[in-house]
Amino acid sequence: SSTQADREFGERQSAEKLLADALWRNTNADAGQDNHLKEEAFASLQLSNTGTTSRAVAEAAALRFASRQGIGDLIRERQKLVREWAQLEEGYIESQVEIENDSIRSDIRQFLGEIESEISKIDAKLKNDAPQYFAILNQEAVDLEITRTILDDDEAILFLVPTPRGTHLMAVTQEDVSWFRAERDVSGINEAVATLREGLETQAGDEFLPFFDMELAHQLYQELIEPVEGALSSKARVYVIADGALSRLPLGTLLTTAPDPEADWDSSEVLRSADWLADRYALVQLPSLQSLVYIRSFGIADAANADTDFFGFGAPELEGRAVTRGARSGTLAPLDASNFLDASLTGSGRRLMDPNALRKLTALPGTRSELEAVRQALGADADALFLGNEMTETNIRATDLSQATILHLATHGFTSEEAGDLAEPGLVFTPPQTALAEDDGYLSASEVVLIDLTSSKWVILSACNTASPSGREGETGLSGLAQAFFYAGAESLLVSHWPVFDDIAPVITVKALQLSKAGMPRAEALQQAMREVRNDPALDADHPAVWAPFTLVGEGL
Repeated sequence: SSTQADREFGERQSAEKLLADALWRNTNADAGQDNHLKEEAFASLQLSNTGTTSRAVAEAAALRFASRQGIGDLIRERQKLVREWAQLEEGYIESQVEIENDSIRSDIRQFLGEIESEISKIDAKLKNDAPQYFAILNQEAVDLEITRTILDDDEAILFLVPTPRGTHLMAVTQEDVSWFRAERDVSGINEAVATLREGLETQAGDEFLPFFDMELAHQLYQELIEPVEGALSSKARVYVIADGALSRLPLGTLLTTAPDPEADWDSSEVLRSADWLADRYALVQLPSLQSLVYIRSFGIADAANADTDFFGFGAPELEGRAVTRGARSGTLAPLDASNFLDASLTGSGRRLMDPNALRKLTALPGTRSELEAVRQALGADADALFLGNEMTETNIRATDLSQATILHLATHGFTSEEAGDLAEPGLVFTPPQTALAEDDGYLSASEVVLIDLTSSKWVILSACNTASPSGREGETGLSGLAQAFFYAGAESLLVSHWPVFDDIAPVITVKALQLSKAGMPRAEALQQAMREVRNDPALDADHPAVWAPFTLVGEGL
């Protein structure tokens, strides 16, 4: 069952963190084994962060990969056999109690054996023809040497994994692996992130922006980045795989030099001149190392993207009180999808959303102007936008997005993870009058995988908190939704850690897209866009709550 699978994944993650702690304890005791222990720890830190993608997303992604390899029919046959096997096994168990006829039980055992034999034959063919299938399905660790082959010489991968005994930092480059465990443990990390987030999220009714603790931002830099910075110092792009609460914090808001304790930390001059980590590295977030390997193994050929083909979906018809996102507005709390489920089931057993519950969500009129601003800046036609009553699941399914290089979705994001595979992360669309399997007003992660985004260089999720978890301990927030878009074919996502400012979001988005189109790597394009916005006095955007909500996820090139 999905509940059992969730429990097993949780136990696996805890065991891998415990192993990483044990390896760290031994690495100082036996320096001669350091390289071997680092490789073991590299695998362990990956697996401690794996398993957060719902089974439904993983299965849909594996099938999509197989279809791209021309073996989709083989996978469908395997899935059919697995279902038949499960039904027969259930019947066999019942026969042990209810059926006295040994020949019936013998027949069931024979059928089970025949199905197992067929599945074994298919698995042997898959391992030979498409070995990545099981890596995607089971989220296996990526080999260190494979990781080095996919990295450019100016790139690094940074793991940040808190455990009850400390926080593991591991920087991986083509040349080196640098590993350290900081003293601050998982509870200390949770507390520090919560404090910094208080300085990044505006509250309803506040007249001023929140106080940002610059001293703590520098302390975290010293603890989490500085010990492995020798491996990072010559790199332009750093891919961050952060676990737990650290996935809720854009590392660009850390400070590389200590702030002046006598200075006014609310001053625009102080904030603009601060040494933000965002200026030192072009930072990219990853839900898992597997996702980067997948993108770079099956990514988009540059020649196919000479022209920009833009589509935007947003401003769903909702009945809740309309708010302006950002300062002096209602802060929109992360939404847990399980609170909006209907009692209805699809044919596959998936629960539908309750359209009446969705309809009561807060209206987001600013998303309309945001999408319009991006459309005009890119020179796209008016019919590229689907707004209000046109922003429906039916329309996004019916629209051919296979040639879209930019897809912009501006709406509410649900960040629930792993709620028994029934309440997946996803995006809110205009709710229908009646929930149907093909349109219940909610595009879930496993449904995203089925959309053809094989030309998408950018998917912009200008939804509230699309990069943040719903609050349950150990949840990463990004994983299910982000990986779903990658498996659908997208290369990069632009997501927000907290509600964006309606007047600033289009400026950052448009600038990053324009720089990217001009040839700048995507990570550097976002880095420069944020820097220009922060340093423009006319925009009054020097506070990190204003310029830092967006993070790039996926491919940074």
